[in-house]
Amino acid sequence: MGIYVEVSYQDVTYYDSDYLFFDQSTLEEVPTISIYGRRSEADLADQMIRMNYDIHVGTIFGLPTKILAFLASLTIATLPVTGVLLYLGRTRKSRRNTLALSRAI
Repeated sequence: MGIYVEVSYQDVTYYDSDYLFFDQSTLEEVPTISIYGRRSEADLADQMIRMNYDIHVGTIFGLPTKILAFLASLTIATLPVTGVLLYLGRTRKSRRNTLALSRAI
């Protein structure tokens, strides 16, 4: 067993954190192989992997990106509804035109 410690350098983001493990009897740091590694040693690719969750929920640059993520998800959620409404509008319109043409003849 060991002790898990997460060191966060900012309040609302997860990418800017280090994850440390210590032996519970000696309190020495246990070297682990983590996909994240140390924050100070991360190259650009590792930083992008660490930012995955923060980009997904919009916390990467604070409130403006949260609002942007909300508006983008709201727009994406309305696309199926508007698509169905457009489809139903076209089918009703074409049905009315064929009925009107058949009555005129």
